Amino acid sequence: MRIEPTNSYKAGNTRKTTAWVVLALYLAFLCWILLLKMHVTDFGDLAGRRSLNLVPFGASGEMGGLGSREILLNVLAFVPLGMLVYLVAARRGVWLWVPLIGTAVAFEVTQFVFGIGASDITDVITNTAGGLLGLGAGWLGVRLLGARAVRWIPIGLCVLLALFIGGFYTWMLATGVRFRL
Repeated sequence: MRIEPTNSYKAGNTRKTTAWVVLALYLAFLCWILLLKMHVTDFGDLAGRRSLNLVPFGASGEMGGLGSREILLNVLAFVPLGMLVYLVAARRGVWLWVPLIGTAVAFEVTQFVFGIGASDITDVITNTAGGLLGLGAGWLGVRLLGARAVRWIPIGLCVLLALFIGGFYTWMLATGVRFRL
């Protein structure tokens, strides 16, 4: 016989809350990368760059071409998002791709509306592909780690995110590079 706690606290709820918090932090991180172009100050040079490419894997209006590195980075950027969406989902099913494609489209529309970069259908495709890979990685993590996945995957993603940001700023300080697009 299993005895349920009398209060509303359950360990699973705390773990899900952690995953939701990490999801919110990761979305903020994506905004910093995709919309603010990794700027911390001096946002004046972001505005006024608007282009639209509706040809999948065609030349981007700003870059003059599309490289495999850009495609890979777009895929990798959305893998953690897919993992987190899988972990926070109340019900898991084929509908989980909807928030992934919605997020990818929202970023491209925001870039176009505010004129802060190239809006590209290729980005929507590759970002969604990364999110789908993340869903698969989340599924695999739950299969391998069980209930512990809801705690350890978000913590692992936070550590990787902190290492990325710390390494990025260390590199910027060491090289004197300032990003201006």
